[in-house]
Amino acid sequence: MSAVARGRPASGRAPWVSRDTIVKAATFARVAGIVFVIVGAVGAAAWLWLTVRLQLLLDGPDPTFGARNRPTREISLVDRVTVTAHVTEYLLCSALAVGVGFGLRLAADFAVVRAGGSLTGLESGDPAPAELPPPEYRDPAPGLG
Repeated sequence: MSAVARGRPASGRAPWVSRDTIVKAATFARVAGIVFVIVGAVGAAAWLWLTVRLQLLLDGPDPTFGARNRPTREISLVDRVTVTAHVTEYLLCSALAVGVGFGLRLAADFAVVRAGGSLTGLESGDPAPAELPPPEYRDPAPGLG
């Protein structure tokens, strides 16, 4: 069954959706994707800062965080891993935000291309950008005669 017989124009796009509408929605999705990526990157940096600060607190004057029943002040590797594991969810949420941001960008770019738009600004049939002449024909001192 042809596209025209199914109620669609020969271009394959639905007649009730304009390319401009899709491009505007995709632009909004791209901006939202960038915001998600930035928020995720800031969250990952905050996780790193929090992890380093907690490890430094373990080396401080009260490494037991008020628990006085520890027989020794030495902090083992297991204790350090346990403290780091408690803040790992911040890193996972940040990674999820970055993934959602990149997914939004990908979906927006796909929607524009699927609607017949262009990601580069060049449309089908546009002339190619002018190329520079080969180096042997280029004037070494333009404007000097």
